[in-house]
Formats: sequence, structure tokens, C-alpha cells
Amino acid sequence: MARDVGKKGEAVLHDWTADVGIVTNKSTDHDATGWDFILEWPVVCNPDATTIPLDQALTPLKCLVQVKSTDTKINRWPVTLKNWLYLVRNPLPTFFIVLHFDGKSQCQRAHLVHVGEHYISETQRRLRLASTPNKSSKKGEIKLNKATMQFSWSQKDLIPSLDGHGLQSGIFQYIQQGIDEYLKWKQSICRSVGYENGHGRVDFTVLLPTSIDAEQHIVDFDIGLVSHLEIDRGEFFDERFGIPVLTNKFESGGRLEALPTGPPEKGQITIWTSSRNKKLFLDCDVYLPRSFGKFVDSSKLRARFDAGYLTFVVPLGNSSSTRMNFKLPRLKEQAPLRKLYESACVFLAIQAALDDSASIKLSVSCEDKNLRHGELQLTSNIPPSLIKWAHLIENAWVVARHFDIESKVRVSVQSLGQQNLELFLAKSYLVSDPQWFKICSWLEDDERFPEEKCCIPRPAVVNIGEYKIQVAGGFIGDLRFNGNRRENQYQYEVVTNSTCKCFERILYPGDGPGESYEELTGHVSAHHEHEMRIAYVKFASKDQK
Repeated sequence: MARDVGKKGEAVLHDWTADVGIVTNKSTDHDATGWDFILEWPVVCNPDATTIPLDQALTPLKCLVQVKSTDTKINRWPVTLKNWLYLVRNPLPTFFIVLHFDGKSQCQRAHLVHVGEHYISETQRRLRLASTPNKSSKKGEIKLNKATMQFSWSQKDLIPSLDGHGLQSGIFQYIQQGIDEYLKWKQSICRSVGYENGHGRVDFTVLLPTSIDAEQHIVDFDIGLVSHLEIDRGEFFDERFGIPVLTNKFESGGRLEALPTGPPEKGQITIWTSSRNKKLFLDCDVYLPRSFGKFVDSSKLRARFDAGYLTFVVPLGNSSSTRMNFKLPRLKEQAPLRKLYESACVFLAIQAALDDSASIKLSVSCEDKNLRHGELQLTSNIPPSLIKWAHLIENAWVVARHFDIESKVRVSVQSLGQQNLELFLAKSYLVSDPQWFKICSWLEDDERFPEEKCCIPRPAVVNIGEYKIQVAGGFIGDLRFNGNRRENQYQYEVVTNSTCKCFERILYPGDGPGESYEELTGHVSAHHEHEMRIAYVKFASKDQK
């Protein structure tokens, strides 16, 4: 009677598992399930079960095994693709146990082969190949039970001892984080393997207006400057392991939306003018034409550099110049002061270049690689309202930076605009910035005093984000009658670039109201009353010269 080495292998498995308390359940139909036995560990075998409550214990371990027994000295075994599918798609840990008898009555060696990431990947790749039309039968049925894929073993797969403890130790080394984490890992690998370079491919025909450059339009869509493309017809292919399978067709009337294909690259734009040495450095998110760029002429390629509210369209060839667009937040919209300031600096630098009749230089880099040096070409002048906006943001930034809050605050342009004069005065008091001021005031006949050097207190109080800033300051200069009269009033004026600051304070949320306007005025008066006359005047107008 022929020797049944398979039965001997099953008997060995039963003996080993019984020794360590593993419950062994045999499959009723191996061909239908792909596995021979399911091994289950009781709760008490959970290493944490003796130190934590059972209701919080790790899920008891369970795994699937196929037993292979042999008398020959081989190191590989074929398994049908159908069985591989069952073993890979089942989320439980799966193993091949190879028992070597070498013609003897007792098992001589045992290898434990884990169906891990390598075999999961190979199985999914073979299944994808089997799904292509040339791998299917005439009836369209894929014959998984006819195709095979081998598994192999080596010295590293030997279990440490020929008993239940050796088998259990070999299995535990692959499930060190517990069965729950293993299940998540295996399912994740099954879903994602083979898609490392993307999930699909679309072949389509688009409808483009006849008046535009088709290649340039496609590149602009690729980098997000064009929101969508109108589709005439197309096909969608799911592409895994580089093997495409047609999954859907669509006809005219559809549209392809511009969606990011991944995180943007990091880049920097440096701007300066030929008349001034100061440089501006803008950190940017960079969008390159990675999807469709390879299909168009290299002279049409360009990239999008997003720097907050500014967008630079940078040519990657040599046929065009860099273009700048901007989209500023709405008046009431809260925005980071830092981002607003970066945009304001660019506008002011451009205006300075226009005032000096100088060229605007820029250097562009992406991931520390220089892409382009050149000039920024302007198609029109900057509107005065935009320069006024930039000065407003600059004043707020200077004041905020003085108190080290410039990177913490969000502001609205409307709120800053309502404090335009206060911001300008606070900036003038806090930093060395000699501006010329003209201050005019009407005095009654009995309020007139000799023309002499005096101090005019004018505190500044501003709110930037959640912070309140108080500065007790004023102007120092000669108050003189300018010849203007009306009824019993005389107009006096001071033209000066001399200011003083006697007190400053920042109030954080919850600090209370702080000093009153009168108290701030008192700080200025007390500081200068022994040196010069204090002139308390009503401000009729303020002109910055």
C-alpha cells in the first residue's frame, strides 16, 4: 500500500497544536476555500490577558494554513491562482506549513511560509494579468483553477523546533502588533499594491475653442489655471501594475475637472529691481504640468507658483515671459497678516520700480533647482487703490512686528482701513521713519499763544486681530499762525518730521481696556511739560508730505 505522506502531515499538525492548546478546525472543502485548517488561540493565550480586564483584551488570534507534506528534497510548490485568491483576499493571517519527512516516519524539518506582502503583490498582479482579454476563455470566463503560481522556502523559514511551541513562535513573529492591526495592514496592502504610480488612465477627446492655442490650453488645465475641459468622448482604464483594464466609457457632454494629482512641489521666487538692492523672497507651492506636459511641445510648458494671494505663471521654455496674477481677500474676510504683507511688498516693489523707471528682476527655483532668471513684464500700471491697500497692510505689519505678533494675527482689510490714520501714526511713533506732517488747527482769539516750539500730544490706539495696541506719542515743532482767519478764529499749523513716543503697550485678550485717551495724552504732557509748551489742539486735517 502506497505511503500517504499527506495524512502523516495532518497528524503532525494535530499533535503540535494540541500540545500548546491551539484549536484546529479542518476545512470541509479545501478546493472551495483555499486553506486546509483554521487555527484558533483561546483568550488565555493572549499575552496581555493576565494584566488587563478581559473585556479590553486583544482579539484572540486566528489564522489559516495549508499543509504540504513531502518525502522529496524540493524548495517550491505550485498553487492554483484560485487558491491564491482565497488566501490573499481573506483578511486573516495565512501560512503554508511544509513538513519534510525524507521517507522517514517522523518529520525531519518544517518550514513556515507567510503569505505576506510579496505574495499578495504577485497574486494581485497575476489576477490583473488574468483579467486582460488575451487571458480569458472564449466565453469570457477566467480559468483561475488552471493557472498556478509557486511559493518557495529557504533556511530563514525553518521553525525553531519541531513541536507546537516552534510552530506558535514562528506564527507570532508575523503578528507582533496583534490580530486587529494585522487585519488592517493586510486589507490595506490588498487595496493599494500595484497603484504606486496612480490608479487610472483616461483616453479622451476634448472640445477646444478654435481661437486658442490647444497645447497651451491643455498645459494650463494641467497646472490648474483652467478649471475644466469639455469632453467629446473617452474611455477610463483602471491601471494597476502598469496593466490597464477598460472599466468605463463616456460620450460627449462630460467634463474633466482640474483636480490636484498630489501634493505640490515647494519653490521660491526672488524679486528685486535694477535700481534697488533689497530682495523679496516668496515661498511658493509649485504646480508642474506632470499629466499632460509630456504630450505638448516643450516651448509651451509652464508652471504655476502660488504665493498666498499672488500667482506667478512661469514659462519652462524660452518663448514667453513670466506673468503675475493676484486675487486678494474680500474686505470683511479674515486673512493671515503675514500673507497679506507678502503681497503688499510685491506691489510696493513694483511701484518703486515704475517710479524709478527700473526693470523688475526675478529668479525662480523649485525644490532648490533654479528654473529661470529674467524680468517680470507688466501689461499695465498698478492702480492707486492697490498701492493704498499695500501701504495700509505695511503699516499694520510694522506695528504688529514691533510687538512680535505679526505671524499670529488674522485681520480684515475693512477693519484696518477704518484705522488707517491710527495705524500710520502708531507706525511713525514706534519705528525710525521720519515722515513729514502738516497739522492745522483753528484757535479762538482767547486761545492764541506765542509762536514757539511746542509738543502736540496725539495718542494712537489700534486693534490688530485680537490685540489692542496703545501708543502715547505726539509731534514736536513750531506752531505758527499761517494767516488764515474766520470770524474770531485763527488757523495755526505745524510742519514737522519730529515725533515723540512716551509710552507703549499691547493688551492681550482678557487684559481689559487699558489706558484711556486722556491718560495717554497725559503721558505725553508729563514727559515734555518742563521742556516746552504743550499745545492741545483739535486736529482739523493731516497731510503726509
